[in-house]
Amino acid sequence: MSRRQWHFAGLALALWGCSGPDIDAICREQEGCFGGNEMDIEACVVSLQGYQDAMDAIGCRDEFDVYYECMSAGSSCRSIETGATCASNDDCQGQSGSGFSAVCSNGQCVAKFYGYDPQADQPCEAEGNAFQRCN
Repeated sequence: MSRRQWHFAGLALALWGCSGPDIDAICREQEGCFGGNEMDIEACVVSLQGYQDAMDAIGCRDEFDVYYECMSAGSSCRSIETGATCASNDDCQGQSGSGFSAVCSNGQCVAKFYGYDPQADQPCEAEGNAFQRCN
């Protein structure tokens, strides 16, 4: 194989391997955290793919892909106390701040969220800044 052929073969492999974040996996983990079903997962996938397509249309696909790949690498299902006290789950409705219901646990409202540890350093700060400047 000539040097030129190796170059194009390597470029093709690089492009094939860099297909962006695994949107299906992100949505499965996120919806699993919130107790979503297959329809929720499908809606999440369609939504993120639409967002990815929109970013591609304005020349921001790379920033989208890099940001979401970074975020998915450090994200997991987490619980966080909202700061509200409670006696039952009804006391926690609307306390999560994310649109998802919080539950009462040991007298504190606790909400689930999918992301990285909010107490840690911002692991995707540079990627997030580049993505924000782009859109």
